[in-house]
Amino acid sequence: MPRRFFFVAAGLFLLALAYQLGVTSATAQAPGTRVIGDYLVESGGAIYQLTGAFGWQPRTGPPVAVSEIAWAAVGNGSSLSMAITTSGEGWIQADGATGWVSFGPVPGATPAVKQTWGELKGRYR
Repeated sequence: MPRRFFFVAAGLFLLALAYQLGVTSATAQAPGTRVIGDYLVESGGAIYQLTGAFGWQPRTGPPVAVSEIAWAAVGNGSSLSMAITTSGEGWIQADGATGWVSFGPVPGATPAVKQTWGELKGRYR
């Protein structure tokens, strides 16, 4: 019984010691990088595609802030072919075309409104 108590006490001591020596917040190695589609990431306000032969290649997107793109897909060309924003707006670019065409929000969807807790309380006071 004393041996078991020793191991439990030693384990708790080492756990407390590890906590005291290494308390830090977990962070990612590449802050601000997020996946937006197959082989597509957004990093630092730009869109990059991972290609087999050339590595990470920059891509152009629709005329919205890159942070507003929720999903994107690449066609055969060097730019994005389709994108959907966080508000539900769809954008399409034909292969070889230079401009983007907005198809508006998803039918039947209501875009989410970003508001603070204070704004919500103020509306109902």
